[in-house]
Amino acid sequence: MRTPARVIVMGTAVFVLAVLLSGCDNTAAENPNTPAASAAAGGVTAPVEEIRDLLPADVLDSNLIQVGSREEAPPGTARDSSGKVVGYEVDLMTEISHILGVDFEYSYGDVGALIPGLQANRFQAANGAFGTNAERQEVADFVNYAASPFAYVAVADRELDVSSLDDLCGLTVATANGTQAANVAAQQVQTCADKGLPEMVSSTYANTNENLLALKSGRADIYFTPSVTALTVVASDPTIEIAGVDADLPANSLGVSFLKGSPLPDAFAAAINYIIEDEPDVYAGIFERWDLPQQFLIEHSEVNPSH
Repeated sequence: MRTPARVIVMGTAVFVLAVLLSGCDNTAAENPNTPAASAAAGGVTAPVEEIRDLLPADVLDSNLIQVGSREEAPPGTARDSSGKVVGYEVDLMTEISHILGVDFEYSYGDVGALIPGLQANRFQAANGAFGTNAERQEVADFVNYAASPFAYVAVADRELDVSSLDDLCGLTVATANGTQAANVAAQQVQTCADKGLPEMVSSTYANTNENLLALKSGRADIYFTPSVTALTVVASDPTIEIAGVDADLPANSLGVSFLKGSPLPDAFAAAINYIIEDEPDVYAGIFERWDLPQQFLIEHSEVNPSH
């Protein structure tokens, strides 16, 4: 059966809507806007009833959860050569869908529109290499599924050595709009000034591709991002490199977000913990398939983890 796609306009962001039918493999093949889990991703094939029972009655009745996600946040989500959305987050969300026994309907766009989309009730959950922080937890609830240290990406022939925030003083730094990295970079601008260090300039862009374009065009010296993104872009482009990984900054907790007070986080946390504890090979395999180190794995998922 072919799943129709719709386009939703959210402010300046255009979102493509598609349905992930957890029990219908040919849907993804027919509709390029439907996320496509890796062939080896299907570790859980039937709902786990005690976890499904944590869902609210309206979700159980509709058998559907609407999810906002980033279309281009590799390796979490990105379009492959055939135009399908693939990535480790697609694989993980597919497992969660199987455990909960519900379908996920996706809307795609930039990270800056995800929390506003939750607040406007355009979708009930959001993901896309989406990190949690204190500011975001004031308006949204988060359930973590991985942890990613921060990294500094640079053009290879610049031979920059950057391993701490103070090393950014005197440089122009690019980050993705609305992310934890953008918040940290904005704060570091003032820190450089307070310490009497060379001026740092912070610029934000809509997505990974725009940040890389700024880097390669010379508009930015450093692309500051979670290492989950840095590892992927460096692996696919020999002209850029990881100039350093910040060992002092706490790792960025990546997860799924929900409107504050939503009834969904407990069910998602239980589903993720089921994968971690009862299907550890499936959990580790998702990250291994996308060439991510095992340091990204967490031992336990929770609602609103410390950051």
